[in-house]
Amino acid sequence: MVGDLPDPVAFQVELRNGRLLALHGDAYGQDTRAIDFATVPFDRVFTLNDQGDSIPFDPAVLMRPSPLLALHQHEDDDLAATVEMFDRSVVNQGPLERLQDERPSDLMALLSKAPQAEPDPEAVKSLMIGIWTVVAVVAFIAVILFRVSFVVVIVGAIWLGAILRKRGVRTALAHAAKALGRAEFRPS
Repeated sequence: MVGDLPDPVAFQVELRNGRLLALHGDAYGQDTRAIDFATVPFDRVFTLNDQGDSIPFDPAVLMRPSPLLALHQHEDDDLAATVEMFDRSVVNQGPLERLQDERPSDLMALLSKAPQAEPDPEAVKSLMIGIWTVVAVVAFIAVILFRVSFVVVIVGAIWLGAILRKRGVRTALAHAAKALGRAEFRPS
C-alpha cells in the first residue's frame, strides 16, 4: 500500500548478480503522477514465492544480528559506580600532557614584557648581520634548489627589511638572543 491509493501497487525487481537493473511498478490503473515515490509512506509490503503465494516482508528476518548489540549487554548493573567512574576529574599523566601543562619559557616571558634596558648597539649590529646572512643562505637555497622566483625572494627580503627596521623588533630580537645565550651550554 503506497500513500493514499485505495489499491496496492505491485513492484517487480530485476537483478543480475545481486545488482539492481530495473524496478517496474504496476498501479493497476491508478493515477500515480502526483506521488513522489522517494518520500511517500508505504506499508503492508509482501513478496511472492515461487508458487505465487503472498508472504509478508519482514526485513529483520533477512538481517543478521548486529555485533554492536553485544556492546549493550554487560554485567555491570551498578549505575552509581559507573557514574563515579566517569565523574572523576581528568588528571594529566603522560609526558605529552606534562609538556602541555608547563608554563611558557623564560624567552616567551621576556618577549611579552617591555624591555627594561636598551641593548648594546654592537650586539644589535652583529645580530642583524647574522640574520641577513641566514636570510641570504636560505634565499640562495630557495632559488637554486627549489626554483623559487627571484622576484619572490626580493619581495620577501624587502618585507623582512621593513620589519627589521623597526626599533622595537630589533630590541626584542636582541633581548631574545641574549636570553638564548644565557641558556646556551658552554663546557667549562
